[in-house]
Amino acid sequence: MKFIYIFSLLFLFFSCKSTKNNSQNLDTKQITNQDLKIVKGYMYQVEQNQITSDTVLSTIKWYNNKKLVKEENYWTGEEGKNIERIIYTNNGEIKSKKYILNDSTHIQKTEFERDEKGELSRQILSYNDDHRIINQENMYNKNNKIIESIGRFENVPKEMADEFTSYSKYKYDTKGNLIELSQSTQKEKLTLITYKYDENKNLIEELTLNYKNSEKFKTVYFYDKDNQIIKKEIYQNDEWDFTMETFWKDGIIESQKTYYAPFTKEEYHEITFFEII
Repeated sequence: MKFIYIFSLLFLFFSCKSTKNNSQNLDTKQITNQDLKIVKGYMYQVEQNQITSDTVLSTIKWYNNKKLVKEENYWTGEEGKNIERIIYTNNGEIKSKKYILNDSTHIQKTEFERDEKGELSRQILSYNDDHRIINQENMYNKNNKIIESIGRFENVPKEMADEFTSYSKYKYDTKGNLIELSQSTQKEKLTLITYKYDENKNLIEELTLNYKNSEKFKTVYFYDKDNQIIKKEIYQNDEWDFTMETFWKDGIIESQKTYYAPFTKEEYHEITFFEII
């Protein structure tokens, strides 16, 4: 079952597009105190405009010159457990992702390696004592844009190789923006993801169609004059699911507010306040 579980993550990770090249790893230990800002986020539940919960530490973010280089997301107020820990390159791409679940010894970890063009080329997946490696073969067009990739697990029995091989195809507009990503196995289509952009090349809409269950997920993004995301709306099967509003100050997140269907934000929402430590 672990093998099946890990394989189900394959298409989630490969669906993350990468358009930046020459990635370099960035270690927060190498950053001077002058460059590094550490921000803690504390979340509250709000009903009828009244805070109804104790504060809960929900996230810690590390910024280097206003670029997010590391974050930890918590599902409880207890540091060290129930954590999603993400490390980024200085180009904003994910270098590694680790989950520490209910038991601190119960760990799921993914490490990402990229080719010379900055595209994902290898994943190392660890789940408790299980260990899997996925190699991705990438093909490019004359503009060095990835147009097709094939992801294969290492050391899979030959009779299972087709089942554990993924195929992704990419399409671009005339400006070089990724506008379509399709994913499949040899036997079936899996997902189709389409993207829309504004005149500043900011992603403004992402639509995912799951062929297996016909579900649709849409995310709509809104930006301020500095091209910072200030709101995103999530829809499932054309029905509003939730909205997240983000408030910025000097390039650093100051607060976030999330409200869910079927409530209005006056009825019920969660708000996270950030403070620089």
